[in-house]
Amino acid sequence: MKTHPRLVYYLALMVAVVIWGSSFSALKVALAEFAPMQVIAGRMLTSTLICLPVLPSLWRTLKNDRKTAGILLFAVFCEPCIYFVFEGYALRYTTSSQAGLVLSILPVAVALGAWIFLKERLSLLAWVGFACSALGVVVLSLGAVSSESAPDPLLGNVLELFAILSGSAYVVCAKYLSRRLTALQLTAAMSYMGAAFFSLLCLFPQPVEPVQLEVAVPSWMPLACIVYLGAAVMFLGYGLYNFALTGMPAGQATAFMNLVPVCSLFIGVFFLHEQMTLMQYGAAALVIGGVVITQIPKRGGRTAGGDHVQ
Repeated sequence: MKTHPRLVYYLALMVAVVIWGSSFSALKVALAEFAPMQVIAGRMLTSTLICLPVLPSLWRTLKNDRKTAGILLFAVFCEPCIYFVFEGYALRYTTSSQAGLVLSILPVAVALGAWIFLKERLSLLAWVGFACSALGVVVLSLGAVSSESAPDPLLGNVLELFAILSGSAYVVCAKYLSRRLTALQLTAAMSYMGAAFFSLLCLFPQPVEPVQLEVAVPSWMPLACIVYLGAAVMFLGYGLYNFALTGMPAGQATAFMNLVPVCSLFIGVFFLHEQMTLMQYGAAALVIGGVVITQIPKRGGRTAGGDHVQ
């Protein structure tokens, strides 16, 4: 697998973070008009159309490698299938800002999985940073309040937590698969599986209870957000993240996910007029502080793969 300068992987992760930071608000707007499964199926179909040229190479790679095919099938079932089911319903009960902040638990789950299954090691200081972020999420959930657009924020945050656990399983598998598959192939497999899974779910009757937004949006905006979620968030965001996994340890790459809540916070508050209490702002500060700590270099350390932790 071709390697690139570390800065290239960092830039890819930063662009993915900014894109993903906007996904919660875009999803919230889409849910104002469509049912959760319709939104997710639409984004998967959009990404699948973009990924169609990758299908022949993916098939050639998998047809004689059953082990890789099996791990890939499990990975893409965890995310996007299970992940988006939980996340789609989480946004019906909590605000996009809070859901984004709950996402800060993901690096902890990934780091644990990478430690157990991939033998990756992180510094003690990084674990302290992860603990700070997790504590901030707990304070955030306890201080959450109900609103018209977030009727049960604690339930929504719990659903988002289950989404994160399934997402962490995908990341660990994807890091292992990155030795055999390209970033485009991984992204294409996610899109194909997601499109099939959620299109089937759309065949079942679904109660349509539109999410109430606190700001008026044009009638075309929900559909435009579905296209955006497929083309930008799914294809480009996951493509860049999968690319970074090919050249960085899973735990180190996923530490950047702690920056997603920061982007989500600003987008949700300033563009959707969502409200946060003083306690929640304090919790957000704690999460951000944890992010800063996780980025402090580990001097002289090496991962299991022999990469310097920088």
